[in-house]
Amino acid sequence: MTKAQRFFNLIKDKRVGFIGTGVSHTALIRLFLSKGIKVVILDKKDEDHFPEDLYYEFSAKGVDFSLGENYLDELVNCDIVFRTPGMYYNNPALTKAREAGVIVTSEMEVFFDLCPCKIYAVTGSDGVPQG
Repeated sequence: MTKAQRFFNLIKDKRVGFIGTGVSHTALIRLFLSKGIKVVILDKKDEDHFPEDLYYEFSAKGVDFSLGENYLDELVNCDIVFRTPGMYYNNPALTKAREAGVIVTSEMEVFFDLCPCKIYAVTGSDGVPQG
């Protein structure tokens, strides 16, 4: 059994929240749903501004939604939360969730944990040379 298979096996009975539904989280949500994992989408867009096609797709698959102004209130009712890259780790709502026992992570953190090879990282600003 691979590390990824063990990971999905370990969390199959967990409630997993995803903060935001950007490009990478949308694909990740689909993957988690394909594994039969209970998903919660937490997004500051309210129902009127949430992409209709995604709302219907995910609703049909049993996803729970926490949308609008108080979207982060649902964090403490999740077992694991994937934060969006734009949300700081020390966000007060994330801190409260961690204090309540919620595992707060990111797609990259999980990828690095599950990746079966040596990892090299390159960092920088926006890639534009300064002259």
